[in-house]
Amino acid sequence: MARLTVTASTMTTTTTATWLSLVLVLVFVVSVSAQQTYTLDVFDVPQTTISLRTAGVASIFNCSPSKTSTPTLAGGIRKLQLSAPAGTNTGNSVQLGVFIPNGQPTAPNGVQSANNNLKSPTFQVLYRLDGDTALCSLSSLNSQSQNPILRDVNNLNINLQTIGAYAFHFNALGDVVPNQVTVTMYSPTGVWMAQSNPITVVETGQNPTFSLFTLNFSDSTKWTSGSRFTGTVGAIELSWPEPANLQFAINQVQFLIAPTGSIGATVFVDCGCDGYHAGSGDRLEAGVVVKLSIGGTRCTSSTQSQMTSSTGTMVFSNLPGGCTYTLSVSGLNLCSNSPSSQAAQLGGSVNFAIQGTPGQLSIPPSTTVLCGSDTSPTATGAATIAGGTCAGATPSFTDMVTFPRCTAPGGTIQVISRAWSGAGSIQTQTITVADRKEISVSSWQQNVVIPCDASPTSAPSPTFTSCTAVGVAVSTQASNNCTLAGPCTAVTYKATDQCGNTASRTQYVVEDCASIVNCRFICDDDDPANPPTCSISVQGSLIITHSRYLSLTISCELSYSRLVVEYSIKHSTSVDELVPRDSRIRVEVEGQLGNRTAMQSNVVRRLVRLERQCNLVESAWQSSHRRHPVESLGSMRAQDHPAP
Repeated sequence: MARLTVTASTMTTTTTATWLSLVLVLVFVVSVSAQQTYTLDVFDVPQTTISLRTAGVASIFNCSPSKTSTPTLAGGIRKLQLSAPAGTNTGNSVQLGVFIPNGQPTAPNGVQSANNNLKSPTFQVLYRLDGDTALCSLSSLNSQSQNPILRDVNNLNINLQTIGAYAFHFNALGDVVPNQVTVTMYSPTGVWMAQSNPITVVETGQNPTFSLFTLNFSDSTKWTSGSRFTGTVGAIELSWPEPANLQFAINQVQFLIAPTGSIGATVFVDCGCDGYHAGSGDRLEAGVVVKLSIGGTRCTSSTQSQMTSSTGTMVFSNLPGGCTYTLSVSGLNLCSNSPSSQAAQLGGSVNFAIQGTPGQLSIPPSTTVLCGSDTSPTATGAATIAGGTCAGATPSFTDMVTFPRCTAPGGTIQVISRAWSGAGSIQTQTITVADRKEISVSSWQQNVVIPCDASPTSAPSPTFTSCTAVGVAVSTQASNNCTLAGPCTAVTYKATDQCGNTASRTQYVVEDCASIVNCRFICDDDDPANPPTCSISVQGSLIITHSRYLSLTISCELSYSRLVVEYSIKHSTSVDELVPRDSRIRVEVEGQLGNRTAMQSNVVRRLVRLERQCNLVESAWQSSHRRHPVESLGSMRAQDHPAP
């Protein structure tokens, strides 16, 4: 059986040339056929061989030459540890290290361990990467210690999503079965993230060779329950048992990644060197070659190029994460704020702005418009740019507005200073807004009726509109010009604006008040000791008095437009003799009446004209007769009932 022989200071192989050639060939084949990877350790940093002479622990650590994370050693430090149970007689037979043969850049067998004691119990091997580079400043690096390796620092800081990791990958070689490897990942706080089930390394016979082991994160048979693969990895450990008469080695420790990142770029002519603005003359440039350079401590350096499309854009896709990315163009006259080489972030984009050749800015003439007119460029003219690569661009503008004091009708009330910008220059157009010399009147009525006792100025007033602020003076006086009956007030509104324009409107306001009138029916009284029974049904009150004549007083509502009193008389035979049914009843009315009112009686069933004066009543005791003369009904006079 081929053997791996180690000493306390170095580790060498005494296997046959055939075994070594098979290892090298296998390493080469794996290198060229591997998928994209994120390297954790390629073993270009040696590790002095350590051994156990007694039971307990032996450990060692070594650092990259820069003492920081490199593309070949994640975290910049590697830690190894051997441990043996108490009572173990180890001798010098159990050894561990990383050996780089003379003339070779890396250790082809990676981390090697050997237990040549045929009667030895099983030892434990621990291989850890954790970014604990603070240890690298100590003088004890690459020297054997009897202390366990430090596991408090977890500074690898590898984000699995960022790099697109989907599997853990390593090569292993063993010449005795059973031998098993366990992979454990920790978070930056040292919390357990994921751990593999023990992976049995296949024995490959008399001349052992490396076998490839890929632990896909999605394969639950490879990982213990609760393992998670999101977030940041702070440390990675590989551990295995070292039974008697075992030679073991691990190399090519890495993540497999499926890059899905992308970076874009846009190239455009920038007329103002102020960013791309559609419609400003800026133009997206097609056919420009953009180069992407990929680098970084964890990535293989590479470059690729693409040409912009008709939209001036392009995208580099399927890029690995955790790298540095630089996009560049050449041979272009770029704006000063647009470097020809720019760093980019994965998932981001950069712009390359080509300096445009300015044309000539031409602005519309200054103008004067009346207030209320459209002052936008649509009505007052728009600036243009002609000539140069930015010809056809749309200039921008800003307005500064002032409001001078108007001194007379038709004066200036607003000045707009419109500053047009474009083609590298600024020019100003002045727009003067003039008063229209008028005040318009709306929303008013010449004749208005208001409730009784309301203020005449409470009527809806006219609305005055002008180019400037309007002040309104209001005056009132009694008037006879109302078209309706009642108290009449003339209300005059006089408006004056800031330019001195005036407008006046007079409104005639009538109060629609209810008045109290006393209506008295006069009947002859032949028997004062036995007055007749009279009843009047009316909306109001009834007072019956007995005196020299029968007095009936009615309180009724009177408006200035119409008086309607409905009444009936229920009387005895004696009253019927005094007041025949076909008699005209004379009425005394006390109170103010309009020009014409009317009263309707269900006794005489006719309209009786009422005069403004109340002197038409002749008391019975003043008459030469004790009874009023009877008058015939005659015809109804509807014309005595005025229109409302």
